[in-house]
Amino acid sequence: MGDYKRHFLLLGLPATGKTSFLAALYYYLTSNLPDRKFIEYKKSANTAYLNKIMNLWSKCEEIDRTVTQIDSSNKEVLLHLEDVDTKTRFELQVPDIAGEHFVAQFTNRLWEKEYKHEVEKASGIALFLNPSKIRNHVLLDDTQIDDDDFEEVEELEPFKIEEVPTQIMLVDILNYHYVHQNKSPIPLSLVISAWDEVESENIAPLDWLQYNLPLLYQYLISNPEKFTLRVFGVSAQGGKIKDDDLEKERLASMDEPGERFIVRDGNNINKNICAPLQWLIAQ
Repeated sequence: MGDYKRHFLLLGLPATGKTSFLAALYYYLTSNLPDRKFIEYKKSANTAYLNKIMNLWSKCEEIDRTVTQIDSSNKEVLLHLEDVDTKTRFELQVPDIAGEHFVAQFTNRLWEKEYKHEVEKASGIALFLNPSKIRNHVLLDDTQIDDDDFEEVEELEPFKIEEVPTQIMLVDILNYHYVHQNKSPIPLSLVISAWDEVESENIAPLDWLQYNLPLLYQYLISNPEKFTLRVFGVSAQGGKIKDDDLEKERLASMDEPGERFIVRDGNNINKNICAPLQWLIAQ
């Protein structure tokens, strides 16, 4: 029996789907879904919180920031998981850090000591990004002002570092994680959340990353000594629950909430919400 523990971190900027994924994952672990890959071998100290977000997820309710605040006595969500096939045990560790804190790490160039310790002991990373929350780059042509229009520009807005393109921020954050980790290369599951909004494009997740975030793609592909990469498309809800009452009603009426899962790994589409973690632990 592989009774040893490994730690994995879930990272992501604001509103990238980490909490919805965690809620769906907890449902997967605690329900009787067929062919489960992982089970919870020991109750988490954060069970009350996990049950709260899982119940909201199962009802297709949005999980707002007030709900996701973990009691100050618990600095992180910690899940004790076991691989059903290999009996390997590992810990999924989600530090009590909102996406805004990762933005602050980028803008202020500072890390908290406690978080640095979490990074140092991590065996791998799951990085989440949301296609609808990406701040795109600006082309040079977009910054040019014709002489005829110059007089109409009353005041140019000052540069704000927190508004740099998403892929620049993510490359910087990942590089900091690499510098402070003891494992090289670092296994990285990149999870493109809200995949139901991309699914109609019939594109593999890695190809989507290359087309939409070329800088991030090039950084990861060109530095195999830093990261080993696998890209997944994941929809924890299976559809849009905000501003679409009919879709929300359809999803909420499904007899088995686990049927809402959408996971794309390369050209393979399945309902294994654990796939990003399964790949990490196999590295």
